[in-house]
Amino acid sequence: MLILAIGFQLLRAFIELQPLIIVMSIVMLVGNVIVNVAYMVTFRIQIDDYQFNEYIKYHKLAFTLVMGLCSVFSLHMFRICYGKLFALPVFYAGVTDSQTFYRPLLLYSLI
Repeated sequence: MLILAIGFQLLRAFIELQPLIIVMSIVMLVGNVIVNVAYMVTFRIQIDDYQFNEYIKYHKLAFTLVMGLCSVFSLHMFRICYGKLFALPVFYAGVTDSQTFYRPLLLYSLI
C-alpha cells in the first residue's frame, strides 16, 4: 500500500514537472544545433588540407549533405560519414595531414 502511494506521488510530481521537462528538452536541442553549427563553421575555416580540398571540389554535393546532416543531428555522425559510410567512396574524404583535420573535432568533443 505504501509503495502504491509513493508511486502516485511520483506520478503527480512528474505531471507537474512535465512543462519544465519539455522546455529543457527544447533548450538542449537548440543548444546542440548551435554547437554543431559552430563546429561546422570552425571546421570549414580551420581546415587547410590539399587532399581534403580536392575532395570538396569533386564531391561538393556529398560534402554539403554531410555537413548539413551533421549540423542538425550530431557531431558523431561526422565521424561516421567520413569513415566510408556504406563503403561508398563518395563518403570518404582523404586528408594529407590528419592532425589539422582532427583538431576542430577534438576541440568540440570536449564540449
